[in-house]
Amino acid sequence: MFVTNFYLNTSRLPHDVLSYTDQDFYNFVEMFLGKLHARLLSYLHINSVPCFLLTENPCSIFSLDIEDEVLEQLSREICIKLKNNQLIVKPGVENSFKCLKDLLLKKIEQDMKRTKQNSKQQTVTLGNTTSTQSFSISSSMSMSPPSLLTSSCSALTIDEHRQYLLNCIRLWCLDNKANLQFNELELKEDTDFTFIFSNINNFLEVSVKCKCGSNINLGKNAEKFQLSNYYKHLKDTKCSHMNILKKKEQEHTHSQQYTITNSTPILSPSVNNKRRIDSQSSQNKVKQKKEH
Repeated sequence: MFVTNFYLNTSRLPHDVLSYTDQDFYNFVEMFLGKLHARLLSYLHINSVPCFLLTENPCSIFSLDIEDEVLEQLSREICIKLKNNQLIVKPGVENSFKCLKDLLLKKIEQDMKRTKQNSKQQTVTLGNTTSTQSFSISSSMSMSPPSLLTSSCSALTIDEHRQYLLNCIRLWCLDNKANLQFNELELKEDTDFTFIFSNINNFLEVSVKCKCGSNINLGKNAEKFQLSNYYKHLKDTKCSHMNILKKKEQEHTHSQQYTITNSTPILSPSVNNKRRIDSQSSQNKVKQKKEH
C-alpha cells in the first residue's frame, strides 16, 4: 500500500503537465523516467500526454519484425537478448512506463474532481438567468470587483486572468516591436483593446475587442487563456488600428530626423572663405620655413 501511494503521489508532477506537447513532453519524460524512455517516445512520435495514454505499451514495438537502425540501437539498450535470439524488454523500463501512465491518469481524475468543486463554489451568481451572460471589464463599468468572480473551468479569478493577459501583451510588445518596425510599442487596455469576459453555461470565455472593431476569441491551454489569435490579428496588415499606430510611428521618426537635420549648423560663405585663407596662410609659412 505504501509503495502504491508513493508512486501515485501526483504532487511530484508539474501542475500543467497534462498540456505538455513535443519537446516539453519529452523533457518531462526524460526528467521523470530517463533519457532512454524519452528517446523511445520521441522516435515513435508519442508527443503528448493523451497520445501516451492511448498507447497501450510503447515497448511492444520491439516484438515486431521491423528493420530499422534506430530501433536496433534502442533495443540493445532497452531489451535483453535470450539464448534463442529472442528479445525481452527489461522489466524496469516497461514498469516505469506503466507507473507514469497510472500517475497521469490519477492526475486527470483529481483535476476533474477539482473542476466540479470549483463549479459548486462560485462566489458570485450573476443576476441574469439566461444561458449566456457577457460583461466587459473596464474602469467605466459599475459592478462588483472582478477579483470576486470565479469560473468553473478554472481556479483563477477574472482579475487574475486579466493581469496574466496584460503581462503577456506587455512582453509580446517588447519582443515584437522591432519586427513590426516600432521604436516603442505599448498596447493599453481600454485604449487599444478591451477584454470581454463571458459566463457561458457557468464556463468562462474571453475575447479581445481590438480598436479596429474586430472581436478575437481566445483559446485555452490548461487553466490559462492564450493570446495567439490576438497576436496573429495584430500582425495582419488588415488591422486598421495597427496601421494607424505604424503611420504615427513613421511620422514621429521623420519628424525627429527633420529636427536633427535642421539643427545641424551650416557655415556661411564668409566663414568658409576665412578658413580657406587661414589654411593657405599656414601652408605658405611652412613653405617659407623649409626654404630657409
